[in-house]
Formats: sequence, C-alpha cells, structure tokens
Amino acid sequence: MADLPCSWDDYAHLQAALLRGCQITDRTWGLEEALNRVLASLQDNKPLKSDEIARAVIHEIGHKVGMVTDGTGKKPDMIPTHYVDRGHVGPHCHNGLPLLDSYSGVSTGNICVMFGTITDQVAFCPDCAKAVKKMDLAAGWPPA
Repeated sequence: MADLPCSWDDYAHLQAALLRGCQITDRTWGLEEALNRVLASLQDNKPLKSDEIARAVIHEIGHKVGMVTDGTGKKPDMIPTHYVDRGHVGPHCHNGLPLLDSYSGVSTGNICVMFGTITDQVAFCPDCAKAVKKMDLAAGWPPA
C-alpha cells in the first residue's frame, strides 16, 4: 500500500488517537478541531505540516481548558494580552505584539501558542500559563 501524503498521514494518526478514547474529553475536542484544520488546509491547497498540526492541537486544547477567557464567573482572570476577533475568530492572546485593530496576516512577533493563527510557537506565554493554573476545579469540570 502506498504511503499517504504527509497531511493525510497526520490526519490518520489524529483519527487513531480519537478512536483509542472511550469518552469525550477536552483532549478529544482539541483533536477534533485539529482534524478540521487539516481538512480546511487541504481544501485551500495549503496542507499543514506535522509540526503545524501539533501546534493546532495544543492551541485548541488550550481553548478547551479555559485559556484566554473573559474572566467572568469562576473562570481565570482575563489576561492583559487578551483580544477577541481582530482579524481572527474568537478570544486569543497577542503576547509579544502590541494591541492592533487587526492581526490578519500577522505571523511573527507573538510568543504564545494561543495567538489566533498557527505560528512557530508551541508553548503558552507566562500570562496564559498562569491563568490556566489558577482554574478552580473544586466544583468539577467545566467551571461555571
């Protein structure tokens, strides 16, 4: 059997990881979103590389565990580099960059995997890491 093109091979590995699970968790939602990103990139004729897919998984799982929240209820405080939309969709972190009207087309300068587009970042910035560590899970998941 012939090898799959890189992005399809990555897609198959993500699907296999989902199949091994027996319940829906934040990790499975993150993997599902990564699968959607692989498909979208292929539709746009811009296939993602393996490391880009890994960063997409980290980013999407970050959303599922409460990164870049608005600070309401029992959620962590809103980080100082929080932004919503501004050329991206939803809440993200612009750490390493000034607050701009739009981050559309910006692909360098940020230092957080929670930036609104896939860049070379693989880790959470200090603000985002601190925010998620502060999450109060005493009453269960997800926080209200």
